[in-house]
Amino acid sequence: MPVDADLQVWLDQAAARGQVVAPYVRTALPVDVDFQLRVIREGQGGRAETRQQGLVRTVAGNATALGTVSVNAGPADRCDVELRVRVAGRNEKVYRFDCPVSKVGQS
Repeated sequence: MPVDADLQVWLDQAAARGQVVAPYVRTALPVDVDFQLRVIREGQGGRAETRQQGLVRTVAGNATALGTVSVNAGPADRCDVELRVRVAGRNEKVYRFDCPVSKVGQS
């Protein structure tokens, strides 16, 4: 069985309400996880791109944060999150999510 067979990846929804992109991973075994996080926002104010990368060591069965990025995206903006993850030096997996958007002024 491959080491990354039990990899789970998600964005913290509680943080998203505060317009923060907070990706997490959980693995079945303690492993090193290389990651690259990219957030792209496009709207009337132009285009903004933020990147983070790093290496974390997971604890089996526990959620491990991969960092956080603040996003100021309005309802009319296009905003995407791309997370590239490589577990224990194996093949890279790519995950895509929508950014949180501001609920200010919406009913």
